Amino acid sequence: ANQIFFIVFSLIALGLFLSALYQYRANRADGFSIYWPLSAGLFSLSSFCFGIALWTHQFFLTIANTSFILSVFLLVFLYRSWNQREFTKLQALMLWLIPVFIFFFYDYLRAAPDTFKYRVALITITQELFLVWQISELRSYYKKDRTLVVKWLIFLTAFTLLGEISRTLWVLVGSTQTNFFLYAQDALATTLLWIGYGSTILLYVALGGYYLEKQIRKEHQIIGALEKSKEENQKITELLKEKERLI
Repeated sequence: ANQIFFIVFSLIALGLFLSALYQYRANRADGFSIYWPLSAGLFSLSSFCFGIALWTHQFFLTIANTSFILSVFLLVFLYRSWNQREFTKLQALMLWLIPVFIFFFYDYLRAAPDTFKYRVALITITQELFLVWQISELRSYYKKDRTLVVKWLIFLTAFTLLGEISRTLWVLVGSTQTNFFLYAQDALATTLLWIGYGSTILLYVALGGYYLEKQIRKEHQIIGALEKSKEENQKITELLKEKERLI
C-alpha cells in the first residue's frame, strides 16, 4: 500500500511541476525562478523512485533520497534569490557537495545490514537543517513582502520541520519496532511520513499561489499604467483642442 501512496504523490507533484514549468517559461522575463519547478520535479522523481524501488531494485532508494534532499535544497536557493542574495560560485560549489555526499554515503549504508534507522536519520536531519535555513530566508523576505501567502509558506515549512523532527526522534528512540523498513513502519512513523509529504505538496501549491499573485500584481500595474497614460493623452488632446480654439 505504501508504494501506491508514493506513486500517487509522484503524480500530484508531476502535475505541480508541469504547471510550475509552464508559468516559468511564460514569465521568465518577470523574474520567475527555475528553482521552483526543479524542486517540484525532483520531489516527483523521488516519490516515483520510492514507489518502484521494492518492485525493481533498491538502488532506486538512493536515487529517491538524493532527489528528495535536492528538492529541499533547491528551495533554499529559491528563497535566497527572493532576498536577492545569490551564492558565489565557490559557495554554490561547496553546497552542491552536500547532495553528492548524501548520494554516496546513503548508498553505502543501503548496502549494509540493519541500517534503516541511520539512513532515516541521515536524510531527515539533513532535511531539517535545510528547513531551518528556509524559514530563516522566508522570515527575512517577509520583512519586505508581508503577504498572506508568504505567511503560509513560513507556517507550512515550520509544520514540516516539526513533523520531521518528531519522525526522527520516534524512529531513533521512541519506537519499539525491531524490523523497521520504509514499507513496514509502525502506525505513528507512517502517519508522520505522510503528514510530511502532504505538507510538502501544500507548500508547492502555496508557491504556485505566490507566483500567481505576483503575476496578477504585475498585470494590475500594467493596467494602471495604461489607464494613467490614457488619461494623460486625453488631457493633452483636450489642451490641444483648447489651443486650436484660441488660435
